[in-house]
Formats: sequence, structure tokens, C-alpha cells
Amino acid sequence: MSLVGISRDIFSHPSVVPLSSKEPSAPVLSTEEKLSLGQEISSHHWKGTPLVVFGAITLFVSLVLLLIGALLLGYPIEGFSFVQDILLPFLLPAILGIVGVTIPLFFFASFHHVMAMEKHKQLAESNYRQILEYCLTQQKEVTKKKIIDFIETHVLLPQYTRRFSFVTLSQTLDVLSRQPSSQYSVYDSLISESIRDSISGIFMMKYEKDKRKQKEEKEEQSSIQHNANNSRSPGVSIHPTISSPVVSSLWVE
Repeated sequence: MSLVGISRDIFSHPSVVPLSSKEPSAPVLSTEEKLSLGQEISSHHWKGTPLVVFGAITLFVSLVLLLIGALLLGYPIEGFSFVQDILLPFLLPAILGIVGVTIPLFFFASFHHVMAMEKHKQLAESNYRQILEYCLTQQKEVTKKKIIDFIETHVLLPQYTRRFSFVTLSQTLDVLSRQPSSQYSVYDSLISESIRDSISGIFMMKYEKDKRKQKEEKEEQSSIQHNANNSRSPGVSIHPTISSPVVSSLWVE
């Protein structure tokens, strides 16, 4: 079988997809769905944070009571009753505080944390698919500057706070880094660099962003000019004149 036939069979097989034509596996979330996910994430954070605070306070108080009770057990004072002076006022409240209050509070807080992380992951996967679809539509015209502009204008919503934008882009970068090799796209490295630059630009001042954009525009123009010069330059040609003195003497003779 010829190489042409082999390559034709490979690319016509439904289970083999070229890296450059990789399609996102699921639809991109709409703006309303993104906002809904953001509200659910914020709701889980608001519900989970007070539980962590109260649980930490309860744990601290319980440990203090437990420590006092342990000291009284180790250094008994004359006239002290174990039940009335050590167990009931110190040890029992400490045990009940840890078992009955701290552990349930931490359990529900961890539940809200897990739910928030699942929503973050869902939003991050949508962000990656949205950026990848943009790259697939642009193809050869895609550049890092264009991807950064797309992230800032389409992926990040105006309703997002800076902190939320930072978290969702960081989660998107994490999703991208965990991509299996079978689903790797030729645009992934460029997308990763663009996301990192977008993250660094979240907390930048306006003049810093303008300065960075000017630098990126200059780099893009120089790259375009360099590619144009390479396309106009002739191929490598072999000069008929032989400069080696040994070979030249052969021609003279």
C-alpha cells in the first residue's frame, strides 16, 4: 500500500482526528448560563465561609477547654471532683463542641467548597472551548494579541469582579494543563500563553495595559513583516563560480 493510501485511510477513519481540526466536545455556555454559574459559585462561597469561621472558633474554644481539663487531670487539686470540676465544665463541652459542632460545620463547608469547585470547573471548560472555537475560526490569522483581546471582551464578562476573573482564568489554565494528549490541539500552547498574559493584566492599571498592547502590536507588525520578507526572498541557489583554489586549478588545466 502506498503512503498516499495510508494517509488517506488515516484521515478518513472516524476515530482519528488531526490535531489542527480538533473540535470542542460540548457547546459553549451562553452569557446567561455563565452569569447563573457565577451566582451559584458566589452563593456556595457565601454559605461555606461563615461555616468555616464558626467551625474554627468552636474548634479553638474546644481545644482550650480540652487543654485545661487535661492539665487538671495531670495536676489534680485537692478538693476537686472529677465529674463536677473537670468533666462537666471542661472535658464534656470540649468533646461535644468538636463532635457535635465543629465536625458538622466543616463537613457542610467542605460540601459547599466542592460544589463551588465543580461549578468553577464547568465554567473553565466552557472558557477553554470558547477560546478554542475562536482559534479554529481564525486559523492562520490567529495571534496571541487577538486571543487576549477575545478573552478580555468575550470570555470575561463585565459583571465579573477582578478576583472572580482571576480565579476563572486560573481554573481555565488548569483545565488546559490537564488535557490528555489525545485531545491536544495545535493552539493549546498559544492559548496557554494568552491566558497567562490575560491573568497578569487583570490587576494592571490602564496605562500599563495600553503599554503592553503597544508592545504586542509592534511585535505582531515585525512578525508580519518578517514573514513577508521571507516569502519574497528567493530560494537558495548554487553559484556557478567555484571559489576553491584546488577545484579552480582543475578548471584552468
